[in-house]
Amino acid sequence: MSDFNGSMYNAGTDSTSGANTIVHYYDRMGIKAAIDENIFSQTADARNMPKKYGKTYKVSKWLHILDDDNMNDQGNLVWDEGSSAYVTVVDNEGYKSGNKCFLDHRYDGADSTAKHAAALADANAFNASTGSGTPVEIAAGTHNGAQYGSSRDVGYVTDNMPVLAEGASGVNRVGVTKITVETSLKRFGNYLEYSDEVDLFSEDSVQIHYREELGYMAGQVQDDLTQIDMLNAAGIVAYTGTATSRDTVADIMAGVSGYNIIRKTTKQLFVNKAKKTTSVIGASTKVTTTPINAGWTAFIDSDVKYDLESVVDTAGDIAWTPSYKYATSGSLMKGEVGAIHDTRFIEAPRMMFWQKDTENNAQLTDVHAILYVTPESFATVGLHGNNKITFKSKAPGKADSTDVYGLRGFFSYNFFYASIALQPEKIARIECAAS
Repeated sequence: MSDFNGSMYNAGTDSTSGANTIVHYYDRMGIKAAIDENIFSQTADARNMPKKYGKTYKVSKWLHILDDDNMNDQGNLVWDEGSSAYVTVVDNEGYKSGNKCFLDHRYDGADSTAKHAAALADANAFNASTGSGTPVEIAAGTHNGAQYGSSRDVGYVTDNMPVLAEGASGVNRVGVTKITVETSLKRFGNYLEYSDEVDLFSEDSVQIHYREELGYMAGQVQDDLTQIDMLNAAGIVAYTGTATSRDTVADIMAGVSGYNIIRKTTKQLFVNKAKKTTSVIGASTKVTTTPINAGWTAFIDSDVKYDLESVVDTAGDIAWTPSYKYATSGSLMKGEVGAIHDTRFIEAPRMMFWQKDTENNAQLTDVHAILYVTPESFATVGLHGNNKITFKSKAPGKADSTDVYGLRGFFSYNFFYASIALQPEKIARIECAAS
């Protein structure tokens, strides 16, 4: 076996016939194996962090003005029918109309009691100075910097339209909100050690096999990290049957109820403006091809797939369309197995689940997930200029203080990883039991 140290053989010189490049073949074997194991990353965006800027990656996003989450103290808003006057902001939570202060409960959070008390004190002080009496309380959300926010109620939207009276000035002010999300890079890796006797007495191509095995492991670890973060990032969570938490889940995805929970989940993704992952696949001239609607992508395991194949639609027909019925008309994603309604499913061999805890018996059963990850909702973060996965190796032959006889060698991999949920409201998780 040639003595390998770093990226060159022997003493670091090339042979007389040119550069020695077999190590690159080994690297290709490992990298190819790692790529083969990536299932979840195909729906994740990729971000790169430049070197020499620490390990924390931050990204900011602006909320739309007409969004319920756009809560701010910049609002100077609408005509208030109760007081027959324009209402302006006083101390973030109070509103002043003429000589009277109104108290607004638009902020309901962990410190809402303290905020209410402070705003009430401000309002009382103002009204005492003007002789206006007890503050009038305005219902939560009546006025804020998001105008009428995300409401689709005809009456509420009508009442909060930004009407301008003749000569109006300084009214209907709205606010904007910027939020920052962050994540931190962490390094992961493993190594495999062997002795020179493996090479001396084995008939196999050990170096290639070791490199492939480490490549598969690296891919699996990386994909598992991505999967865990995606599962935890879901801003939409639904449960089968009458369950209201993971501990109470007991029903499988079956019958029309399974069909309806898929419809409800995708409806919420639509309301949250989540982009569809796939486009319409029309029927072709091939035999028994089926048109498939544009929709979202969801990850499932083989147990859930077994149940989904028997789900029926509202007409009582089998809702599952296997991928082979539309594969000839459009490209399939890695692992895609079928579709129901607006969802195309990817079967992930290493999909995780929440195992029933036999010690405290908190869960009724093992709980499985159907995971929706939509475009631009989730991203993995890498270090710019670094290989996605870096492989290192040392062959037996070179002695040092840690291997005084030079009889040991190793293969290793390492990589940096971080993820960030850019828009968790566009990631959904259905929790269910399975047959």
